[in-house]
Amino acid sequence: MTVLVVSGHFAAYTYVRPFLEQVSHAGPALVSTVLLVYGAAGVAGNFAAGAWAARNPRPVLIALAALIALATAALASIGLPLVVLLVWGFGYGGVGVTLQLWIMRAGGGELGTALFVGAFNVSIALGAFAGGRVVDGVSTSAVMWLGSGLAVLTAVVAGIWGRSRTSGS
Repeated sequence: MTVLVVSGHFAAYTYVRPFLEQVSHAGPALVSTVLLVYGAAGVAGNFAAGAWAARNPRPVLIALAALIALATAALASIGLPLVVLLVWGFGYGGVGVTLQLWIMRAGGGELGTALFVGAFNVSIALGAFAGGRVVDGVSTSAVMWLGSGLAVLTAVVAGIWGRSRTSGS
């Protein structure tokens, strides 16, 4: 799930500035503003998801992945950057803490968290690489759809995998 959601996020987020400039026709001031809003929403999402995920991380991850999927699809479809990046930032801001809590609740211990960090970092590079291939081969709008699709896949996997587990998550 880490590889899916982080790769999807970074496939799209790495190219958000070119998307905003080329598709939404945003100038430097608007790009700066929406990225500031994204960052602030990410901080809020981190705290909100942490409090909620402490009880049961599976539905939180599903909800966060759904927010990312909706936001990236909306950005590609309607291009309301301020509102959409607020939702996207809130969703992605909670991903790291939610996945870490899921790993700890499942008894992952030090090895689980080490694997999580490794997978997270590899996924940043994988997502940016895949996003670059899509931008070069298709368009900057298409990369938002890639991010959305991987976020949807994350929610589906979390829903299926979470049900088959008996650890309570």
